[in-house]
Amino acid sequence: MKTYLTLLCLCLSLSFTAQNETIYWYFGNRAALNFDKGKIEVLGNSAMNFF
Repeated sequence: MKTYLTLLCLCLSLSFTAQNETIYWYFGNRAALNFDKGKIEVLGNSAMNFF
């Protein structure tokens, strides 16, 4: 029974994405990608700055 409960919790946790954290990918020197609308959009307004 414990194994089934563990597997159920594992399967349920894989289906959840917290706060859409995978929509935006940030890179150095103010570059970012947006995957929100099914197509990739290049963003140049990232606050991240890498030297």
